[in-house]
Amino acid sequence: MPITEEDLDDIWATARMGLPFADSILEARLCRNGAQVRVHQKYALRVAELLRGSGYTVQELGEGLMVVTGAVDQLTLLQAEIARLQAEVERVEAGRRAAALLADTA
Repeated sequence: MPITEEDLDDIWATARMGLPFADSILEARLCRNGAQVRVHQKYALRVAELLRGSGYTVQELGEGLMVVTGAVDQLTLLQAEIARLQAEVERVEAGRRAAALLADTA
């Protein structure tokens, strides 16, 4: 859970990457549950997706307001990547098996 000004600075910088103008971030501050971030409503979805993609947990409250409630630890992110890669390996292997069966019947 973000609890320091350094965490807030990282959230601010990450959110800023998804915005065309620096003043599109209207407000960001620490709160009991993490950090509250308010951005221009037009960019709220983009910012929320960027924060999630960076490992943060985001709860969107509407009208550009969101609460960043925590970060996923690195081990969890790595395990998710392993699962994604394993699924890709299985898909490629299944395609090769199907191609081999077609070649055998031809």
